[in-house]
Amino acid sequence: MRPPRKSNKQQLQPANYIKALNQTGGFLTYAAKKLGVTYVAVQKAIDNWPEVKEAYDSILENRLDLTEDKLTQAIKAKKPWAIQLMLKYKGRHRGYAEKQIIEADVNNKHELDLSNLSNKDLKAMRAIWEKGKKK
Repeated sequence: MRPPRKSNKQQLQPANYIKALNQTGGFLTYAAKKLGVTYVAVQKAIDNWPEVKEAYDSILENRLDLTEDKLTQAIKAKKPWAIQLMLKYKGRHRGYAEKQIIEADVNNKHELDLSNLSNKDLKAMRAIWEKGKKK
C-alpha cells in the first residue's frame, strides 16, 4: 500500500526534493517513496527547478568520484578487469579500443593505391562497401 500523499504545498517545495535526494543518494525511486510522490514527480522537480537539478547533478558527480576512486584502487591492486576498463575508455585516444573509429571527409576526393592489397583484403573492402550501400 502506498504511503499517504503529502500536501501539494509540501510537494512543491524544492528543498523537500533536495533533502530527499541527498538522503537517498540521488536514487529517484527512493526519494519518491520518502516524499510520498511518484518517480515522475521527482523527475519533474529535477527538470523544472534549477536548484533541484543542481543538487541532483552534484550527488551524481559525487557518486562518480567515489566510483572512479574505487577503480583507481583496483588499478593500483593490478586487477586486470580494472586496467582493461581504464584503457578501453580513457585510453581510447592512444589506440586502446575494441574497435577503431575512422573519420573521413567524404566530400574530399582521394585516390587510393589498391595494387598492394591481397585478394582477401579486396574482398573484405568490397563486402564493407556493399554493406554501406544497403543502408
